[in-house]
Amino acid sequence: MAEMCHYIVTGITLTSSNASSGLEENDGYALVFSPTLTSANVTELISYLAPSPPPKTGYHRYVFALLAPASDGGRKLKKPQDRPHWGYGKVGKGLRDWASENDLVTVGANFFYAQNKKQ
Repeated sequence: MAEMCHYIVTGITLTSSNASSGLEENDGYALVFSPTLTSANVTELISYLAPSPPPKTGYHRYVFALLAPASDGGRKLKKPQDRPHWGYGKVGKGLRDWASENDLVTVGANFFYAQNKKQ
């Protein structure tokens, strides 16, 4: 599996919208969060690279991961050296390794599949 870094953005603030909806945490409903994005607090570590699977390679899985600091430290994130394999140069290396090195944990994720029209 070849992991490719497509985008890293920092400084996204999540605020709970449950207070305005009247939901209590123990009502059995999931908390609803709204991202706050302003140019003052958002920084691009890696600029956006759109999905672009090569021809005749089948489906590719694209994962969105939301990471948060594992502890209060406010340390500066280290930018990956390259997009393929997140700069590690080895198959199977990528997001998990980078997150671990930067003391980050996954708090949410989603994915989709895409393929080139030429198969």
